[in-house]
Amino acid sequence: GFAPNGGTPADYVNFTLLMHEIRDSLNALEIVAGEQYLLTAAVAAAASNSSNIQWSQVEPDLDMLNI
Repeated sequence: GFAPNGGTPADYVNFTLLMHEIRDSLNALEIVAGEQYLLTAAVAAAASNSSNIQWSQVEPDLDMLNI
């Protein structure tokens, strides 16, 4: 996590878990509502930011990624 904003090392895993939970919830809502809901992310291209994300685990949950 980004320490100056109160982040902790646990944020590395917590962000991945959050994305999984959101994706699972959107998938369930799609079945009920009959609509498609996209999960997207916009992240800075700086290595100092992107190195704090487990891309191999988060990317499958995303429909679009903007860098």
